[in-house]
Amino acid sequence: MNRMARLFFISAIVVTLGVSGCNLPTARPTPTALPSDTPGPIPTKVSPAETRTVKPPPPTVKPADTKVPTTAPTDRPVSPVASAHDIDVVCRFGPGEDYSLEGAVRVGEQVDILAQNKTGDWLQVENPRWAGKLCWIPLAQIVLTGELALAPKLPPPLSIVTAVDVAMDPLTMNISPCVFPVTFDVEFSITTTGPTTVTFYRFLDNGNQAPSESAVFTSAQTQVFQDYYRASSAGEGWFGVHVTSPNDMQGVGYGTVVCP
Repeated sequence: MNRMARLFFISAIVVTLGVSGCNLPTARPTPTALPSDTPGPIPTKVSPAETRTVKPPPPTVKPADTKVPTTAPTDRPVSPVASAHDIDVVCRFGPGEDYSLEGAVRVGEQVDILAQNKTGDWLQVENPRWAGKLCWIPLAQIVLTGELALAPKLPPPLSIVTAVDVAMDPLTMNISPCVFPVTFDVEFSITTTGPTTVTFYRFLDNGNQAPSESAVFTSAQTQVFQDYYRASSAGEGWFGVHVTSPNDMQGVGYGTVVCP
């Protein structure tokens, strides 16, 4: 092949390759994602049948400020209390000097006032020296705190007999020869807590009983009575006194006759 033919052949090959290259697919560069805001949720379409009507909650009504009426504080009355500061205060069975001594409120002690007499000058309290018993103290001798008007007014208590004592003298009588009857002296006493009238009778070991009799007591006191007892045989005998009013109480005295 001559030179001219060779050049023409090479040129034809080059042209053919160029045309083929134009028909080949070319690679496209990958597009770069541009920064953007985060996508929100895609709204869902709701059909009219599925739509629910939500009622808003009722508005909260704030109550108006209500003024609460206030009452002025009042001082409550204080129960009355008695105390002894300088000297012990005597406590008696009833409201007055005519009643027996039952105890005392000592210096430094305080007692609740339970009642007062009609004139308000004597006060009833629980006896500090005798639990469960009541007695009366004079208003003039105590220090009072609280409202005395809270203590009710009471009449004086009924006086009672607290002791009936009987004694025969002598306790033992020796006699020789054995001649009867022999006589014992008898002394008996009755004690009260205050003014009262005492009814009583005397009785003996042989069953004899004297008629009832009365004795008037103008204050708390002990009255003494005299009597005698006659023994008709050797051995022990007794003499009794039975109080029936204002309360029931009795006492008995004993004596013995010794005969060889």
